Order: sequence, then structure tokens, then C-alpha cells
Amino acid sequence: MLEGEHLIYVSVGPPALKEQGVGEAYDAKKIVIYRESPVPLHHQIKEAILRQLESGILHPGDKLPAEKELAESLGISQSPVKQAILELAREGYVQRSKGKGTFVRSPKIEETINILTSFTESMRRKGIQPETRVIDLASVSPPPEVALQLRLSEHEPVIMLKRLFLLDGQPSTIITSFLSQSRFPSLLQVNFTGQSLYRVLERDYQVKLSRAENYLEVIPCTAADAVLLSIRVNSPTLIITGVSYDANQLPVEYARVLYRTDRFRFFIESYKAHENVVHLLTHMAT
Repeated sequence: MLEGEHLIYVSVGPPALKEQGVGEAYDAKKIVIYRESPVPLHHQIKEAILRQLESGILHPGDKLPAEKELAESLGISQSPVKQAILELAREGYVQRSKGKGTFVRSPKIEETINILTSFTESMRRKGIQPETRVIDLASVSPPPEVALQLRLSEHEPVIMLKRLFLLDGQPSTIITSFLSQSRFPSLLQVNFTGQSLYRVLERDYQVKLSRAENYLEVIPCTAADAVLLSIRVNSPTLIITGVSYDANQLPVEYARVLYRTDRFRFFIESYKAHENVVHLLTHMAT
């Protein structure tokens, strides 16, 4: 085995032993498969690796044994091993790197996508302290879409605040906010490193957001954003664009939230209310 490779011990046993509680209790360092079990071999392997992740035996960055080596250790063909690894990669638990091997990825974190919710505060509620880097804070002429959504003329300056958020030291999200400069002039003097924009609006201007209209789509990453997110140009990214309103239904912020798709997964919950279908969309960050 290569230096730094994480060894997975394997064994094979009959299902009767497990069902009757005979023999040793499950060891998280072992992959145990039961040939006569109705559960497909690839699913048994996948679940065993997931248990190692949950138990802390495997950590982010650990390298798994090669598929051929693992198959030989289990005394089975390579096909179910490959299928198990492919499913783990598709679900975001491991990352396959051509010529290097398969590595454990950081776990994903569930988070509600809601432009009314501060990204910083939302992460903190989950016990995660995001790092914030202010990329730009300036007075600019509004792009046509921004002027339209904020109900401004194209000659009225807006404040543009562009921030990069890192989770566990890795770039994850870019949030670009546009706000009316005439309404919120002092924002240009605020240090937004580690500070929530929404908290500043509430503290300094007594403005609370009450409603937001958002659009979600997948787009290729631009060269500039790819550098910030540490991904390849044209990699798929998820972008949420929208405008938020205060209690008087006046537009407050036009925002673009760009997510790395390899760091997040998304969950949609739907329910019916008065014959209308309501969708709740959440995301999970790695």
C-alpha cells in the first residue's frame, strides 16, 4: 500500500452469525459482506464504508484502498466494489481522482436557502464559523437588472458588496449584494469581515426583511469567480438571484448567491396549503 493510504480490514461471514448475535460485534475497521444475504454486495460495501465515516475511522482526506485491492481482499469481483465507490462519489462522500485514487470528502451540512436569512448567522446556528473575505465594497452604477429590481434609475449609484465565504478553510459561496446608496450611505464605511449585512441594516437603519423573490439556476462558473472558488472555469455552479423587501414592501437588496455545487446538496420539501403547492428548498454544505 502507498504511504498515507488508509487501510480497510475486510472479512466475509455467513448471515446467520449476525442474525443470531454470534461472534464479535461489528468492528468499524472491517468491511463485512454476507454472500447469501439478499442485500446486494455493492450496497453492503457502501454501507460499511459509510459506517466508518460516521464512526470517525475514516476522516476527510483519507485515501481508500484501490478498487482492485479491496475486491481481492473480499474475494469478490471488482464490479460491486466499483459500483459502491461510484455511488459514494455521486452522493458526495468520496472524490475519485484519476491517477491518484479515491479520497474521503468533507461531510455536507444542511442549510435552508433563504435570502431573508443571513448566511453567516445560519452557519453559526449549525456550529460552523464561516470565514468572510470582502472582495469588493464600492459605489457603482447599477446594471440594468439591478436598477429595475431596486426601482432606481440607471444614474442612481448603488453600493456593491461582494463577499467570499469559506467553510473549514475552503471557498464555498460568493454573495454579491446591491443596495441603494442614497438610502444606505453609511454602508460604505462598514467593515463586513465577519459581520452580517442584515444585522447592520437592522442595527443602523431599523430595516428588517420581510419577503424575497428568488430565482435558482445552474450556470457555468466565470473565470473570475472560478479563481475565488478554487474550481475550474465553466464548472457548474448554482446561483440564486433575487430581491428582498422590507415590511413596507420597498426593495432593500438585490443579491446574487453563487454556490459551489460540489460543496452543497439540495433538498426540496413540498406541501399543499389551500390548494396551492408550497415548496421549501434547503441545501447542504460540505
